[in-house]
Amino acid sequence: MAAPGEDSVGLAESRLARAAGLLIAIGMAVRLWVLTERGSLFLDEASLALNVLARDVRLLTQPLDWGQAGPIGFLWIERVAVLSAGSAEWVLRLAPFLGGVAIPVLTWLVGVRTVGRRAALYATAACVASLIAIRYSSEVKPYSTDAAVAIGLVLFALRLRERPNAPARWLALGVAGVLGVFVSLPAAFVLGAVGLSLLGQVSLRRLAGCGAAWIAVFALQWWLALGESSASAYLKEYWAPVMLAPVASDFVARAIRAAAALWATPLQWTGALGVTLVAVGLGLCGVGRIARSAKRDAALLIGPAALAAVASVASLYPLSDRLAFFAAPGALLCAAACVDALVVRAGGLMRIAERWPSARTATPYVIAAAVAAWVGADSLRMLRAPGALEPTRTLFETIAAEAARDSSPVYVYARAVPAWVYATTDWAAHAAGDSAEIRRVARVTRLAGDVRSPAHENFAREGAVAVGEGDSLVVSAADVRGVDTRAGASRPPVELLGLAPGVRYRIAGPTRGSGPSPGWVPSEARRIMAAAVADSSRGSSRGTAVWLVASHFFEGTGADELRPLVVTLIAMGAQITEERRGGRDAIALKVTVAP
Repeated sequence: MAAPGEDSVGLAESRLARAAGLLIAIGMAVRLWVLTERGSLFLDEASLALNVLARDVRLLTQPLDWGQAGPIGFLWIERVAVLSAGSAEWVLRLAPFLGGVAIPVLTWLVGVRTVGRRAALYATAACVASLIAIRYSSEVKPYSTDAAVAIGLVLFALRLRERPNAPARWLALGVAGVLGVFVSLPAAFVLGAVGLSLLGQVSLRRLAGCGAAWIAVFALQWWLALGESSASAYLKEYWAPVMLAPVASDFVARAIRAAAALWATPLQWTGALGVTLVAVGLGLCGVGRIARSAKRDAALLIGPAALAAVASVASLYPLSDRLAFFAAPGALLCAAACVDALVVRAGGLMRIAERWPSARTATPYVIAAAVAAWVGADSLRMLRAPGALEPTRTLFETIAAEAARDSSPVYVYARAVPAWVYATTDWAAHAAGDSAEIRRVARVTRLAGDVRSPAHENFAREGAVAVGEGDSLVVSAADVRGVDTRAGASRPPVELLGLAPGVRYRIAGPTRGSGPSPGWVPSEARRIMAAAVADSSRGSSRGTAVWLVASHFFEGTGADELRPLVVTLIAMGAQITEERRGGRDAIALKVTVAP
């Protein structure tokens, strides 16, 4: 016979579970819609995608081109996806999408075991509605899979603690850890927290065996690729502003930025300082509340972030919003625990149970809805136009086809090169071994894919552009096919790869350089004009036109390097006879030079 109140408790838990299920279903639908509507790869995505599309699984174990780095397991998953289903954007984004869908589910399951169903519902609502979570579920980057792996490993550890002598659960945790650290770099921090939380509660011999396997896989990745990538001067400078280096003059700002990345960004990506302070306060309050009753649970939820912070102090791991996202589910559960405690205390003070019993029953659902509405209000910026960020593919494909038909050269602005190559390469032919496609991609990568190349989009140039510095940055039909196939080419006969403007962008803080390198504008204008004149001299009736394609050029800001280039071309006698747009962040200009 059920104890008094037992049925009502079970009914309440069932209702909370159904509410979580509804939220999760909504989150899945939203992420699926964003996946189908997201459209073109933007700069960072295209840079990683070029590695996945142009390399086999063996070469993906080596340091990457285009200033990229990533876990080998994630890269292999991406490679298998494109080999199985092609090179479309949705295929490349499929693994992040699955990770993004899994995050709210795993957050709920972990929350039920650690902070209770009400708090788990609040955290699930935040995960479902979070702008950063929605965006990362549709980007060719491992950020959403990092978070899914992290909270999944916590779940495996919790299940083991429920039955510490069950061989099957030991096997599950061991295998999950091996796969997790292979697929996700911050999984190492999660597994460190898992090991610490299990000490003294489980078999030390078994735990040591699992730890040895996890360390071996991580060490293998480090030896193959990560060690060289971590030593890259380019990546060190890029990530420096989000390292918690105690000797840094702006250490306080870095610490605030790291706290915001962990606690506030999942709630409001562009949250003000007030949002950060409230989010950090709720998180720390929740950690304390959980630790008072279950220190091991607190270690599992916040321990990975703490270990990442230690690594960041040693300048080994940057704590930006994207690289701290792996810890977001645990951080949100801690904050939700504090919210739940505050609501319970407020309800007791107002004696809601005595006056309005139905109101107390409805309170968790009202709060979950309020959390989802508040967090989701930030997400509306993206949901109104998921594909608005650098919609390059259709524009670049069209320009490539027209330039090929008219035998017109194309100048590709440096930051547009990865997106241009992705959009204008026949990846099916490349995968089938077409020598021309393979040679073209290899040549572009050789010219612009190395961070030390002056054509790499984020190259930092010391001093002025040297005379003739960009003259060799040319890809022609003869280069890739062995003969001049201008009449029947499927892409422009000549592609001029732009010199990097010389401004190096970092993940945060000021750029290195505030404008184009001295001489960059006249040098690039000269190259464009020379291409038009050279093409005209070959007798082409339309040879006086050069297409200029660009993306990621910060239009309307002081960082817009494209405007002075266009102004200089006009001053040299050229005319802009046509302008086409791919949204706000992609453009194609037809530069015509009078005979």
